[in-house]
Amino acid sequence: MHASTYGRGARRSLALGLLVTLALATSAPHSAWAGGTEEVRLAGASDFGDGKLARALVDDDGVLRPGPAFEAVDVGAPTAWAAVQQGDATWIATGNDAQLMRVQGKDVKTIDLGPGLLVTAVAVAGEGGVVAAVFPGARLVRVDVRGDNVSVAPLAALPAEHVWALAGDGKGGVVAATGGPAAVYAVDGLGTVARRAELDDDHARCLTADGDTWLVGTSPKGLVARVAKDGTVAIVHDFEEQEIVGIVRRTDGSLLVAANADDAGGNAQAVENLVKQMEGPPPTAPGGKAAPRPGLQDGHILHLEASGVITELRRVEKEGILGLTVDGDGAVAGTGPGARLVRVEPGHAAGVLGDLPEAEASVVVSSGEGRLSSVVTSNPVVLHRRLAKLPEPPTWTSDVLDAEAVARWGRLRVEGSGVTGLEVRGGSVDEPDDSWSAWRKVTGSTAGVADTALDARFAQVRITLDAGEAEVRAVSWVRQGPNRPPVLSSFEVNVPGAPKDGGPPSDASPKRELKWKVDDADGDDLVTRIEVRRAGVARWHALVEDEELPKPAWSWDTSGWPDGLYDVKVIVSDAGGNDAARTRTADMTVLAHRVDNTAPHVEARLERDGEGTLVLRATATDPADGRIVRLRYSLDGKAWRVLAADDGLFDEPEESAQARLPEAKDGPHDVVVQAVDALGNVGAAAATSR
Repeated sequence: MHASTYGRGARRSLALGLLVTLALATSAPHSAWAGGTEEVRLAGASDFGDGKLARALVDDDGVLRPGPAFEAVDVGAPTAWAAVQQGDATWIATGNDAQLMRVQGKDVKTIDLGPGLLVTAVAVAGEGGVVAAVFPGARLVRVDVRGDNVSVAPLAALPAEHVWALAGDGKGGVVAATGGPAAVYAVDGLGTVARRAELDDDHARCLTADGDTWLVGTSPKGLVARVAKDGTVAIVHDFEEQEIVGIVRRTDGSLLVAANADDAGGNAQAVENLVKQMEGPPPTAPGGKAAPRPGLQDGHILHLEASGVITELRRVEKEGILGLTVDGDGAVAGTGPGARLVRVEPGHAAGVLGDLPEAEASVVVSSGEGRLSSVVTSNPVVLHRRLAKLPEPPTWTSDVLDAEAVARWGRLRVEGSGVTGLEVRGGSVDEPDDSWSAWRKVTGSTAGVADTALDARFAQVRITLDAGEAEVRAVSWVRQGPNRPPVLSSFEVNVPGAPKDGGPPSDASPKRELKWKVDDADGDDLVTRIEVRRAGVARWHALVEDEELPKPAWSWDTSGWPDGLYDVKVIVSDAGGNDAARTRTADMTVLAHRVDNTAPHVEARLERDGEGTLVLRATATDPADGRIVRLRYSLDGKAWRVLAADDGLFDEPEESAQARLPEAKDGPHDVVVQAVDALGNVGAAAATSR
């Protein structure tokens, strides 16, 4: 809750700064303004990134722009591990069975590769043919397509636990990156295997051609190595991250590297863990999807210059990067969980190209021209082909905005250009469902005032962009929730200097320190009224008349007030931020607080008993019917000594005490007796013996 404040404290084409005012009601905010009114501002990469992008992107400068569009083809498998484009066909390596999918247009052909759990890699190997790797083990299978005929034949078995990546060598063979141990093998079209190099790590996770050499990324040491034809290995860089999952070589020779920071072993370990799971029925998540692979800690896309300088271009927290591919002079990465596409290019702001509805953007594929051509997702496997033209305008849908209670939404402001439509909807549950209202277009008049009304706790806004030039930098939405009252959680009336029983006397003070604790969830300026009345009397007397106090405290001087019991009330309202109809109040009362500014009446006498011992007898009475808490005496000007109550307890307005004074020999003696009441008033009397 916000601490309470004391003291004063439309047209279809929307140009830059266009204002649209909506007569909406949804949710109640954590207010930034008085009266439960708040301007909810959505701006920047984080806020726009939390929404849903459709044919739109958000760059790291926080600008929402038109983005790419994709055509989806359902492949009919739970997980995808690799993909490659061959002409107008896309080959997809899948699990949880050792099946290779060939997608051409809308046609999906399933090719069974024999015993196994996963197809972990696939590469083009000659015209009409591909080579795929089956897991577990490192079995390579050649698949050829001639018209409607598909042939499957074993090619080779590598001396490794599994194959992580395959790349065609341009001669009908492939180069393989393996795990257990990390190694690079060359396999020709006849199935002859030659080990090119063994690397000092557990897994060779990815490889990419660089002239007549190969760049290889490893796990869990996070190495990027260059492997020459003769098997020579040179370490290009040892990264801090544990798993290198993608390498793209730029035209200037620098590298874009996708790396995951994951002490648990990354995807390599995840696959080994999945072996046990996949030997049984495929694990499923809600909705019948296969369960996502274990998520990584953080994904990084790094720029490694020839000089060795490294620049982080993008970090995705609590997500792993699953694939990286060239896109012009930059690269596109797919993430999971989250199925988000991220594009980076040195010297330019990184951007989110889009969100896909599945759990993971597992594989990103480039065309022969070096441009992103498709994305393959997992859970389930869907092929998303990039389209040359947008079939529909770009849209961005905000995250669900929660006002915590029903509220009135007002002005909606879009800061940008090229916006062609605004829509809003709301509901009473946090996930949009059939109970939510339908999307309603916001069409403003010349005054920019919308004629749409909506009552709901949760709300969303959807923005449609021009497919050409458009940008949105911020969206702000004013909402007013029901005014929430101040909350008083404590109120006390303290007497400064009041003695503690048994302690020395304190200076009595007529002042009372009033303190209270109050919170106002809407952050309104608070107005305070303090009233008192004598116990048993109906009429209240105002000490403070509706003031904005600098702090929740007040000093009440009781001088001139008759002794007795008083009720003390504090009333706090949010009138400082609301009109009379919306003002809310809270009050709290301390009952029967004693005002006593009169000293006790004390009587003292000295007399000798039958044995001749001097005896002090003292009586103290509080005229205000308060409580005597202490009696003490001083004999002949010496140190004070405490007297005990005759009945053993100081609990009455009148107390008596006595003390034998054997040290007082014959002769005159003087004694002073002091009495202190519960509020620190001190009375005294003196006595003399002859």
